Amino acid sequence: MSANRKVISIIILGASACLLSFLLSQYYSKKSHDNQLLLAQIQQISGRMEHIRLLSRIFIQNGDPATWNKMIENLEIVRLDLKAAPQVNRQWQKEMQALEKSLAEFDRIIALIHDPALRLKEEKTKLQNIGLSFSMEVEERIITPYRKEEGLRIYNGDPLDPFKTRIKDTAYDLVGLHIQQQLILLELLLDWDLPGYQLKKQAMTKALEKHKSQLQYMAILMGNEPTINTIIDSLDRKLSDLVIHEKVIIEHFSTLITLNGNLITAGDGLLDVSEKLSARIDEDISNDNRLNRGLSWGLLITILCGLGLLGAMLAGDIIHFVEDLKKSREDVRASESNLKVTLDSIGDAVIATDDKGVITRMNPSAERMTGWSSAEAAGRPLPEVFCIVNGQTRQKVANPAEKILADGHVVGLANHTVLIAKNGKEVQIADSGAPICDTDGRIVGVVLVFRDVTESYAQEQKIRESEKRLKAVTANVPGVVYQFTAIRGQTYTHDFVSEKASEIFHLKADPQTFFNDFRAHLPDDEKDRFIASIHDSVNRVIPWHYEGRFIKPGGKKIWFSGNAIPHEVGDAIVFYGVLMDITRRKLAEQETRNLKDALEQAQKMEAIGTLAGGIAHDFNNILSAVVGYAQLALMDTDEKSHLHHNLQQIYTAAMRAGDLVRQILAFSRQAERKPEPLQVAPLIKEALKMLRSSLPTTIEIKQSISTRTDNVMADPTQIHQIVMNLCTNAAQSMEEAGGRMTVGLEQVHLTVADHRRYPGLDAGDYIRLTVQDTGHGITPEIREKIFNPYFTTKDRGKGTGLGLSVVHGIVQSYGGRIFVRSQPDSGTTFEVFLPAIREPAILERKENTDLPTGNETILLVDDETILVEVGQQILQKLGYKVLVCIDSLEALKRFNQAPGEIDLVISDMTMPKMTGDKLAARMLQIRPDLPIILCTGFSSKFTEKDAAEIGVKALAYKPLVAAEMAALVRKVLGENKKPVGKK
Repeated sequence: MSANRKVISIIILGASACLLSFLLSQYYSKKSHDNQLLLAQIQQISGRMEHIRLLSRIFIQNGDPATWNKMIENLEIVRLDLKAAPQVNRQWQKEMQALEKSLAEFDRIIALIHDPALRLKEEKTKLQNIGLSFSMEVEERIITPYRKEEGLRIYNGDPLDPFKTRIKDTAYDLVGLHIQQQLILLELLLDWDLPGYQLKKQAMTKALEKHKSQLQYMAILMGNEPTINTIIDSLDRKLSDLVIHEKVIIEHFSTLITLNGNLITAGDGLLDVSEKLSARIDEDISNDNRLNRGLSWGLLITILCGLGLLGAMLAGDIIHFVEDLKKSREDVRASESNLKVTLDSIGDAVIATDDKGVITRMNPSAERMTGWSSAEAAGRPLPEVFCIVNGQTRQKVANPAEKILADGHVVGLANHTVLIAKNGKEVQIADSGAPICDTDGRIVGVVLVFRDVTESYAQEQKIRESEKRLKAVTANVPGVVYQFTAIRGQTYTHDFVSEKASEIFHLKADPQTFFNDFRAHLPDDEKDRFIASIHDSVNRVIPWHYEGRFIKPGGKKIWFSGNAIPHEVGDAIVFYGVLMDITRRKLAEQETRNLKDALEQAQKMEAIGTLAGGIAHDFNNILSAVVGYAQLALMDTDEKSHLHHNLQQIYTAAMRAGDLVRQILAFSRQAERKPEPLQVAPLIKEALKMLRSSLPTTIEIKQSISTRTDNVMADPTQIHQIVMNLCTNAAQSMEEAGGRMTVGLEQVHLTVADHRRYPGLDAGDYIRLTVQDTGHGITPEIREKIFNPYFTTKDRGKGTGLGLSVVHGIVQSYGGRIFVRSQPDSGTTFEVFLPAIREPAILERKENTDLPTGNETILLVDDETILVEVGQQILQKLGYKVLVCIDSLEALKRFNQAPGEIDLVISDMTMPKMTGDKLAARMLQIRPDLPIILCTGFSSKFTEKDAAEIGVKALAYKPLVAAEMAALVRKVLGENKKPVGKK
């Protein structure tokens, strides 16, 4: 065979081999291309399914028909994508059928979710309406009327009613509990498919139970209110409706949780089938690529052999050319294939432009979102296909490609950007753009990446609206609503603090700083207790309750209460709670305790008064005998004798004892003493003399008492009480360490200029009593309260808290003032100012030796034999004829026998069988003009007015001295009737 024929044969064989290789290469290239398209379609299923799951969860939460339509639309897109996927040699038919079967199961479960979700939405709406009505009714029918009543009482200066204040605070607690329950339900609706769901259900159930108990407590508190039944019944019905609707919601939740679990299982099965199919398709593509490369190499070898035979001179050049050609072809093909697969597999939309802003490429996601196919969009300016506006202002947004080409920087659109598709459909998007640069760094184009965020944007808007509603609700709560999360052994974090924090506690409502700022303003002695109570609630996972004091940034002190309900979420414990200002409630409780203490003290004083009255009666009878016999003995002894002097001392002591009884009666308010002009100095000296014997020797008493002072209008017993109380308090402040007590008395003249130093005192003359000690002093906080009734710093049983309040009341009643100066560890000084008067003092009574006498017949009646005897002797010495009886019935009988022979009846008041007033009434029935004198040691029920009403001429108080008895008898009988002279 000639060389030409051989060359021709070689060329023909080479051409045939090349043709065969080309045909096989085209076959495998097409098969690989179809497989890549199928792979891209299947890989998009994962993103679509996750999106459908998100939409399903959102629909379960809000039951929004628009969300349901979008979910069905996305599901239809997945179904259409599967139908439109190429079927290469029908080799994937079995796998595609399994994929469609899994999709059908997923579609079936989606359909089951629709009705329960809509019913859940209806129940939530009913629950919200009932809850709002419940809170408004509590506010309108309980809180607002009671707040108005409190304001009116404060305006009028009336004391607050502690029970009504407690009703109002309980109503606040009721609203607070309702809000806590709503907060738990809100989180339950948002996180129903997250861990901790069951614990949240339990927390809501506990909140409902406490809600019910608070309503019952409200009914007990308002038991005396006329409209209580209608209010409580209405609230109870609404609370029962809340329970019913919440139970229905929980039932729907249970159904939806089951369906959601089935949906997740079906979705996982669908994704599992798609992932396995994707793996097999990817493996098949790799095998086809390897075969294609083998054919390319065979074609290359054939060409090289032919070319080798044709010319050995050009063999090397041809080989290099073919190798470069092959490499370039493979690089371009691989790059193009990878770029296409990558872009087509990306769930986000991608648009690429050249350096003029003209579109060169779009992936399938961009085609679906814009409504433009890649072929239609190619060669068009970007704004024509990528039409974007501001969703709020509806203004067009500037072309992002121009900005990127001008600046060369990555850009992102605003949050409110809306893409308008070719068919007019609008979607909310989030995007970013970047320049495309060549190897030299020159910008040769722009790539835009964007995605549909309509659902997430709508969800964010709903979350913002929920936050606004939450803030609006908490703004009307009379307390600081908060939420904090605790992990055992770690720092607590606040998640939410309502704006009321600035109004109530004057602290910034910042969750990051509120807890530390709040703790910093607690009193130092309460900080540890506050933290310990929180630790205890967290460690034991129990509701937190706390009451304590808080110091506002301005220094004002208030009382607050803290309440929180916990529930566990994984390792964390979330507390929902309310902080409230309970200062008014605490003040009302303190006022209640004070009233209780006052009532107890009043009962004690009443008991003391009763005891004092009984003692006074018996003791005065005894004193009457002592005084009477002492006077009889004085009448029979020489005034210059030693015996007379001793008898006089007995008489004086007995009269002092009588004054003591009157002091006891005055203290128990069963006998009143009238102020009289008197000298203060002798009374002070007498009181100090009595006090000295009862004080330890470690306390020195220094006196600086002026006797050259004007008189004061006062009662001597009360002056004695002032001195004893002030000096006793001073001595008690020096009990442990000893010290010196200085008591001074002087007359001072105050001018107008002294008003600032001694407020409440007019210019003029005053008697100033000063009691100064070197004791431990008084702190400013206590100094403000020392004159309050029942306030005492002494241990229980050592003081009543009445001493200084009694002193203050006595001084005020005399038109004077009392001032105190003291510092801790620097002693205390009390200054008492009493108005001075120039009226002469009443001199101490002296016995009149010239007693008026008479010769009338007197009937003396007393159940005490000794008093009858002494009275008889005194009256007989005065010249009277005396008939005696120790029995009231006997006296009445004796009077009835000869009523005209008796000129005067002197009878004791308290006697067995028949009292003196009844005996007098019986005698006056027989003889209306009969003079009668009733004698008593004490009587709280029978007064001089009562005596006058029944016809008794005089009421005499024991012990009676001879002079008083002689004068009184003569006055009742009349000075001009049967006198026999003086004695």
